[in-house]
Amino acid sequence: MKESPYRLSFTSATLRVEETIAMARYIIDQSQRKAVNHIPDDLFGNLKQSTHARLVRELKARLSNYSDEAMSLLVHGEFPDQKNMCYLGILKTYPFIRHFVEKVLISNNEIFRTQVEEWQYRDFFNAEEMNHSELRKMSEESLKKIKRNMFTILREAEIISGKREIRITPIFPGSAEISVLSQEEQNWIPYYTLSYNWMKKPPNIQS
Repeated sequence: MKESPYRLSFTSATLRVEETIAMARYIIDQSQRKAVNHIPDDLFGNLKQSTHARLVRELKARLSNYSDEAMSLLVHGEFPDQKNMCYLGILKTYPFIRHFVEKVLISNNEIFRTQVEEWQYRDFFNAEEMNHSELRKMSEESLKKIKRNMFTILREAEIISGKREIRITPIFPGSAEISVLSQEEQNWIPYYTLSYNWMKKPPNIQS
C-alpha cells in the first residue's frame, strides 16, 4: 500500500532543545500558540535570515503537535523533561524517524540486542523505499544527510549513543513525563523505554 510522503525536513534542524524551549515560551507568552505568524529575528541569537526561517518552520511544525500538557512541561519542566518533550515532538512530526525507532531500536531492545548494525539501517531504508517513492528520487547526498541527521537527533535525545558503535540506550521517563505521556491519545512511553511491554496500541498518526 502506498503511504503518504515522508516529511524529511529534519535535515534542516536537529533536536534543538534550547531553541524549541525558547520558541515554545515565546508562543505561550503571545497567547497565540497556533496562530503565530512572526517570530523575532533575534529569538535564537544571531542567525542568518535563511537559517532562522528554516528553523522557525521546523519548530513550528513540531510544536503544533504538542498537547497543552506537553507544551507546559516543555516550557516549565526540568531540563531532562524538556529534552524528552523535544524528542516527543520529533516522533510526532517525522514518521521516518518514528518508524526507525519502532522497527530497529525497539525490535533490537526486545531481543536484548544492544547495538545497531549498519546492515539494519540499510534493511530498514530499503523496506521504507518500497512504499515511499520520494526516497528513490533523492540524491546520494540527500540520503546521506537524512541518515546523518536522524542519528544525530537520536543521539542528542540520548536514545542511542556512540558513532562507530551505535548503542541503544533506553530512557526511563520521570513522573512528570509519565503524567504528560499518559494523557496523550496514544501511548508514547515505549518509544522511550524501547519496550512494547509499555504499549497498549501503536500510534495512529499519519505515516
